[in-house]
Amino acid sequence: MRKWVLTGIAVIAATGAIGYIFLRSDTTETPTVGISPTPGTVRSDSIDPSPNESPELSPSPTPPSLDGPMVAGSGQQAASNLESQAGCRQDEPGKGFVDLKWTPAEHRGQEQRLQVTIYREGFESGNFQLSEALPPDRASYQWRPEGQASHYWRVLTRHSDGWIPSETARFAGPPCVAD
Repeated sequence: MRKWVLTGIAVIAATGAIGYIFLRSDTTETPTVGISPTPGTVRSDSIDPSPNESPELSPSPTPPSLDGPMVAGSGQQAASNLESQAGCRQDEPGKGFVDLKWTPAEHRGQEQRLQVTIYREGFESGNFQLSEALPPDRASYQWRPEGQASHYWRVLTRHSDGWIPSETARFAGPPCVAD
């Protein structure tokens, strides 16, 4: 009979992001592994390790997708002048926000989306978050960052031939302390 009781290990990544790993099985059943960016919100995956093997996590979920390809475009087709301003929420102690601002593409396109990642190669590897569709003339958005990690972000503008990315900008999540 295997008894797994490991719960709540805090993991601090090289990027400064904090996550929690949970492993639990109180019976001979398959143990459950959970991964969470914050305590109390756990994504669970079942694993079945062989007697002499370490447990492995299942593959990451499918990255958010865009309907249409990424294409190179001219400067007039991409958003520009990306700026960010971080702050702490007064209504939620310990929680931060980042006001993102940009100049929409001169040739507006049909819509815009924001891509945000804490990974240096996150856009290329599919490890990013994607905003909902935004109007083509929108020039700002308030993002809730993942802790104090460095975040990379860009604006995607949808044109008839695909998505045109802006230059990539960077911001640090604010150090918000709860009393």
